[in-house]
Amino acid sequence: MTGFVEWRQHKDPNYELTRLEQDIGLQGIPELVDGSTQTSWFRSVNSALQYEPIVMDPKKRQTEMDAEKMQQFLERMLPLVEQALQQNETFDIFLDPFSVLNEEDPTLSNKNENSIKELRSFTDLVYSKNKTLSAIDWHPKKNGVVAVAAAANVNFSKRLDLLDKIDSSFILIWNFVDLIHPQLMLEAPQDVLTLRFNPSQPHIIAGGLYNGQVLVWDFSKAEHLISKGRSKNANSKSSASHDEPQKQIPPVKPTYVSYIDASHRRPVADLMWLPAGMEVNNRGHLVPAVDPYVNQFVTIAGDGQVSFWDLRFKDPKYRGITRTKVDKNSTKDAPPEVHFIPIYSISLTKVESSGELGLKCFRFERQKEDSSTSSSTILSSRFYCGTEEGEFVYADWRPHAASSSKSSEGASRSNASKGGDDDGAEGGGSDGVEYVQWICRDHFRPIVGLCASPFFPSIFLTASESNFHLWNVSQHKASESNGPIFMSPLSLSTLTCVAFSPTRPGVIYVGKSDGMLEVWDFMDQSHRSSLSIGVTACALTSIEFRPHISNVSTNVQGGASNSANAATTQSSAAAGNGATKGGAVGKSAGQNTGVGVASSSGAAANINVKQQLVAIGDQIGNLHIMEIPRTLSRATNGERQAMEAYFKRESERMKAIRKSGDGNAHQLSTRIMQGNNSSKDDNSSSMGGASALTPAVMAGAKAAAGGADAAVANPVDDEIFRRMETEFCRDLGLDASNNNTAATA
Repeated sequence: MTGFVEWRQHKDPNYELTRLEQDIGLQGIPELVDGSTQTSWFRSVNSALQYEPIVMDPKKRQTEMDAEKMQQFLERMLPLVEQALQQNETFDIFLDPFSVLNEEDPTLSNKNENSIKELRSFTDLVYSKNKTLSAIDWHPKKNGVVAVAAAANVNFSKRLDLLDKIDSSFILIWNFVDLIHPQLMLEAPQDVLTLRFNPSQPHIIAGGLYNGQVLVWDFSKAEHLISKGRSKNANSKSSASHDEPQKQIPPVKPTYVSYIDASHRRPVADLMWLPAGMEVNNRGHLVPAVDPYVNQFVTIAGDGQVSFWDLRFKDPKYRGITRTKVDKNSTKDAPPEVHFIPIYSISLTKVESSGELGLKCFRFERQKEDSSTSSSTILSSRFYCGTEEGEFVYADWRPHAASSSKSSEGASRSNASKGGDDDGAEGGGSDGVEYVQWICRDHFRPIVGLCASPFFPSIFLTASESNFHLWNVSQHKASESNGPIFMSPLSLSTLTCVAFSPTRPGVIYVGKSDGMLEVWDFMDQSHRSSLSIGVTACALTSIEFRPHISNVSTNVQGGASNSANAATTQSSAAAGNGATKGGAVGKSAGQNTGVGVASSSGAAANINVKQQLVAIGDQIGNLHIMEIPRTLSRATNGERQAMEAYFKRESERMKAIRKSGDGNAHQLSTRIMQGNNSSKDDNSSSMGGASALTPAVMAGAKAAAGGADAAVANPVDDEIFRRMETEFCRDLGLDASNNNTAATA
């Protein structure tokens, strides 16, 4: 019998539990305890120590010196000491052994090694903050000293509103010892747009103002403030100097201020000192230097004036060279005041229209060595200029009367340029005197930079707001159409400053308005920049490399470096002369191979490539000191010869394009650089730019390089083309005669 009992769910009262909710906080840190500690203290105790030197009796000392043991010791040590002294005289004990090693393979280098690092940054909260740094120049004889000019960061309309206000401008001289306070300040009544140290007298600085005046400062009395010996005292008293307030150094007033009526009518655009051993008299002729120091400099402005200034204008001894202006309104008792005016001045005028050339920047033609005597040089009075209208000008400041033959040549050139090409025109000033040798249309906007290659005397770099060009001036003639050999692609941001690398022939640095610094390495690629870094968030305004100071390196490295520097200088000069004589840049690449290798290795061995510095100024008053890495500062093996061959090849190519009658040579070059060079195949070629040429351009370049053989090659090519056309028509069943007739019609 089976039965089922139902057991429903219910609560058992025996097991009912009751829980109480509580708020509890936990913390896993130790409790706060107040405590103190102090180092052990010792009472200061004055202590002294006194000793007497070991005194030996003269007889005993003589006995010791005459002993046989002493004689044997001296005979044994004498050869070793003489050998050590001879080694010190023969070898340079301060030479860096790693700097003379063989060049490493550039493909094995890491990309991180190409980074440009910022070492220092200078700014003054009172005198340079929110101001544009318009000019930079390094001290020619002291490392770590750089001068910058701070100008008002305003446009033309705001500057007109500020004309009724008197506000001084300053040149700040910074020293790497003090990163906060400038070592010296040079005061100016207007904004300084350009400045240069005197190369032989570094305590003298010349500058050009916005109102066209020229100023000269002499801070020889305060030069001890920028002495490098001050760094030792500053380091020893660093703790005390930070606690005490910095003493304000009074600004240095200008020594000479140019006479306003004889100054430029527009802002001074550029300034350069004349080379050593070269002087100009009041008629513009070159005269032998009568003073071992450099005393003359040149200024240009937008009014077309090229003015020569002399620091000795007050000395009666040089009245035959200088041109003085005496103030006749002075009192009888006081001596007459001699005004600071240019000793010689010329005006560069336009060729096909009236008015002056608006000059922006200029560079001297490199001095050539005399072939008859190895020590003397041939002084040149010619120079290159960039204008506000984008023209590239080659001029001579010596007066030359315009002859009838030159006038006829100028007429023929003007007739040839009626089609819209102004290149090759020759012009001059008024009164039948011509200074301009040739003018070439270079850019469509003002030229912002003009640089000469330190390795090739005939290669010049011009830059505008959109792109930069490379020129080979050795092949230019006034009677022919001229043009650049390289045109970079158009930039999205404005170009503001450019510079050649002082140690690598194929590297160019470009500063832009967006704060980027581009590095163009032609040994890597030529259709775009190889490296681009961000320096600051505002526009870059100026760039200047630190020069190689031979005096400092000579004192440090000893006498062995003197001979090396002299040998390098001679080899570089010989290479420069060889590169100037024939062809596009020099003679054939095979003839210059030996010279180029010697000069390239010598330059790399003597220049301090460990720390190559470049100073960059921006639009808000900051001065950036950048360190160039080893890969961008040390030339690779054979780089000079490769760049020489590249410049020669590009020169022949552009020359062939102009000879072929193509009026759009510049546009063709731009199209080639922007289109064909963008392919990756350029990196595998020798220089990139020339490998992507069209067959027609290559044929023209070969014809120009072939010379007399080019005339024989054209009929052969035409005959081959006719045969190919006949076979093509026969295969397609077409009548070749009808096609030829139609093509002829």
